[in-house]
Amino acid sequence: MDDQALPRTKTRNLVGAGLALVIMLVLVLRLAGGWQQIEPQLANFRIGPIIAAVGLFVFGEAVIAVTWLLNLRSLGTVPRRMRGIATVFVSNLGRLVPIPGAPLLARVGLADHAGAPRDAASATVLMEGLLGTLAAFTLGMAALFDNSVASVVPGGRWWFLVWMAFALLVVLGLANRVFDGVLKRLGKGPLPQMTALNALGAFVLYLIAWLAFGLALSAILSGLSLDSPGWLTTAGMFSLSWFVGFVVVIVPGGLGIREGVLAAMLAPTVGTEAAILVTLVSRLLWWLTVALLAAAGASVLGRSILRPRREQLPAEQSIQVPIDNGNPLERGE
Repeated sequence: MDDQALPRTKTRNLVGAGLALVIMLVLVLRLAGGWQQIEPQLANFRIGPIIAAVGLFVFGEAVIAVTWLLNLRSLGTVPRRMRGIATVFVSNLGRLVPIPGAPLLARVGLADHAGAPRDAASATVLMEGLLGTLAAFTLGMAALFDNSVASVVPGGRWWFLVWMAFALLVVLGLANRVFDGVLKRLGKGPLPQMTALNALGAFVLYLIAWLAFGLALSAILSGLSLDSPGWLTTAGMFSLSWFVGFVVVIVPGGLGIREGVLAAMLAPTVGTEAAILVTLVSRLLWWLTVALLAAAGASVLGRSILRPRREQLPAEQSIQVPIDNGNPLERGE
C-alpha cells in the first residue's frame, strides 16, 4: 500500500509545483507587459516602509513561534524557550520546499531539539492548523469592508459577524474534541486537554500574527507609493489570500494561488499590474524573512547541540563496557 501511495504523492507534488510555476509565469508576464504603465508610479519609491514590512513579517513569525511554545505548555510540556523558537524558525524553511505541509511536518521532526515529545508536538501542529487557519480566515473576512470585495459576496458584511460567531464556537467548543479524536487515532497521549481559555488565547495571538502580516502589506504599498484600501482591509485581503492558498493543498505553499487571489482583490484600488507587483514583492520579502530567521534559528540549535557533546566527549571516550567475550566495547561519538 505504501509502495503505491509514494508514486501518487510524488505525482501530486510535481503537478502542484508545475501549476504554481505556470501561475507565477503568467503573473510575471502580465507584469512585464504593463511595466510602462506603473513605472511612473514607482518614481517615489521609499526604502523605509519596505524595511518596516520586513520587521512586521519578523514580528508575525515570532508571535507564531511563541504561540507554539504556549500551546506546548498548555498540554503539560515544558519546552526549552530559545531552542523551541529556533525550531519553529528552522522548520519554516519547509515553505520553500514543494511539498504540502512541509513546515508543520518539519516542526514535528525537530521537536526533540525543543525538548518536546513528538506526540505533544503533533498535537500543537494540529492546533496551529485549526486555530491559525480560523484566525486567518476570520481576519480575512475584514476584506468584506472593502466595497469592491463586499459587492461580489452575497450578504455582504453580515458574513463577517456570522463567521466570528462560528469561529468562536469552534475555538471554545470543538477544539478539544478535534485534538483528542486525532490523538486517539494516532495512538498517542493521553495529553492534558487544552482549555477553552488557552484555545481562545492562541486564537487571539494568531489574529495578531496575521494582522502583522497584513500591516506588512500596507507598508509595501506605501513603499511603492501606491494607494491603500485601508490597513484593516489590506490585512483582510492578505489573510484571505493565504487561506485560499492553504485550502488548495496541491500547490506547495500556496505559490501562485495566493498571489493571484491577492492581486485580484488589490486590482480595483491600484490597478492590475501594480497589484501583481505588490504581491510578488510581498512573497519575496516573506521568503527573505523566513530565510533570515531560519539562519538565526540554525545557529542557536547548532550551538545548543554541539556544546553538550563537546563537554561529554572526554568522559564518554573513557567508558568501557565489558561484553561476553571479555573484549571491551568502547563507546563514543
